[in-house]
Amino acid sequence: MNPEGKQVILYAPNLNETKVKGIEDAGVKVIRKLEDLKKIVEKKD
Repeated sequence: MNPEGKQVILYAPNLNETKVKGIEDAGVKVIRKLEDLKKIVEKKD
C-alpha cells in the first residue's frame, strides 16, 4: 500500500488510546494533538 516506503502519519484526535499501539505497530505514526501535527508539517518545509 506504500510502495515508496514514505512515512505514514495518521492525525486522529479522537482515536481511542487502546487502538494507538496497534496502529503504531503497523508502522504508522499517530498524532492526536493539532499542535504536534503542525510541528511535523513545519519541519517538512
